Amino acid sequence: MHPYITHLLEDIENAKRPGYSENQPLYSHYEAEESDEAALEIKDEEVDGEEIIPSFLSFDDDDDIDDDMAEHFAEVERFVSEDPPKSFGDFCGLQVSDFPPSEQLTDDDMQIIIKAFEKMSFSWNITFSFPETLPTHLHYKIMVNTLSEKTMITEHGFVTFDYCSGNPDGCEFGEYCNCLQYWQEDDLEKS
Repeated sequence: MHPYITHLLEDIENAKRPGYSENQPLYSHYEAEESDEAALEIKDEEVDGEEIIPSFLSFDDDDDIDDDMAEHFAEVERFVSEDPPKSFGDFCGLQVSDFPPSEQLTDDDMQIIIKAFEKMSFSWNITFSFPETLPTHLHYKIMVNTLSEKTMITEHGFVTFDYCSGNPDGCEFGEYCNCLQYWQEDDLEKS
């Protein structure tokens, strides 16, 4: 294991969003093991004949629903109409230079960092979409570089870095681009 990883993992843990709780059902899937999956399911429960609704799904009254919806739509409007003012690194406090180059790490080291980075990013309502066949060193490099990407931090949804333009030409994923197979199938159909 690279000697810097322990320190880096602490920095990544400390970069989680303030007030973030791993016990929230939306967040807790990163912690779940197969044996714990049943505990994460949202079930209708009854206590003394009365239905119990989990607190994250319940509202005190209709005004709360209206307020949340208004905030959500205002956030969506800002997301589509404004250029993000800050990079992800500006929000979480990490910079690309904090991470060792992939050449200095083993695949196992990078996998450990990737998992910690995904959990930290999820606390900021940021997720990633990578091709399953993407080699670990590219996954690591592209994910770490998201720290330089300007983004908006949402309260009512998630921002997903997927890097997909729908066209494999110039794609960061190169030969691992998921769209490549569809373009090749389309070319075969045309010939």
